[in-house]
Amino acid sequence: MNAHGKKFLKITGILFIIFSGIALLAALFGNEIMAEVAEETGVSRTFIIIESLLMLAAGVMGVLYCEAISKANILMGIGIAILTWDIISIINMSFDWTAVIALPLPILYLIGAVKNKKSEVIK
Repeated sequence: MNAHGKKFLKITGILFIIFSGIALLAALFGNEIMAEVAEETGVSRTFIIIESLLMLAAGVMGVLYCEAISKANILMGIGIAILTWDIISIINMSFDWTAVIALPLPILYLIGAVKNKKSEVIK
């Protein structure tokens, strides 16, 4: 069976891994960077670490399960969770363009999961 959302999940999964890895490294080892981020946005280091780990897990699962149509519901749940997390982040923080720019990635991830779910229905 052909997973129609395979490309969406694989590409967004890889991007999640890259960006969350950079954010995680900055949160863990970039004291000066984190001080600037906390000052500008009011976001704590713990918040960034949790968000980075969530996105890293989503990226790995997206890449691993991009062809597994049976995992579409799990990937949809992850996509919704990340999208909700981002929206709550935008609402709770002062308006920040980087948060708004980050919104398309979970939306594309969710589109890939929905396409895989539709592939399951079609078979």
